[in-house]
Amino acid sequence: MSSTFRCGFFTFCTTLARGSGHQSFNSRINFNYSSPFGFYFGTFSEPYNTLSNGVSAVASGGTIAIKPGSSAETMTISKPMTITAVGGAATVGH
Repeated sequence: MSSTFRCGFFTFCTTLARGSGHQSFNSRINFNYSSPFGFYFGTFSEPYNTLSNGVSAVASGGTIAIKPGSSAETMTISKPMTITAVGGAATVGH
């Protein structure tokens, strides 16, 4: 069963949307990261810097980890996944 989550102004302090309960992070996001080479792979060392890149890359039921920070980005999420903030609050749509 799939549900749609609208990302407007929302602060991620804990798990936001639950997928199948994966423990490892399939995609990492750091809104403040700027790759010196322009490469963003969603990994610990080369995280995405937008939620839309992370959502596009993660498989249905996967997990996205967001480092503390904020983004004015808004989007619609229409596949099941877990989105969690790691190390502090992450704000999207503000």
